[in-house]
Amino acid sequence: SVPMSKVLQNLQAQNIIAVRKVELDDGAYEVKAVNAQGQMVKLRVNPQTGQLIDAPAVQNKITALQAVKNVEAAGYHGVYKIEFDDDEYKIEAFDAKAKKAELEVDANSGKISKKW
Repeated sequence: SVPMSKVLQNLQAQNIIAVRKVELDDGAYEVKAVNAQGQMVKLRVNPQTGQLIDAPAVQNKITALQAVKNVEAAGYHGVYKIEFDDDEYKIEAFDAKAKKAELEVDANSGKISKKW
């Protein structure tokens, strides 16, 4: 098999800008990463060649930037934390009354829901 550095080099050549996770599973590396458009993607890589097995599967339609813009357009400001997990962005910001708000933005639809 090729060294992990070669796998990562090949991913970078495919416009993958941030690798979140690489795990060997079912005879292939399963990769969760962010592409140049800011979308989370799932990839499968051949460990013998370091090449992609199939085209990247876009995991979400809404980028982190779009999620933050949606939150700001909904009247929130001062975003101070954002993370991506389970097909949603978890965003912490302040509401119109300057109170902390924990929001979830669906990564497919962009719909915002308030956690607290």
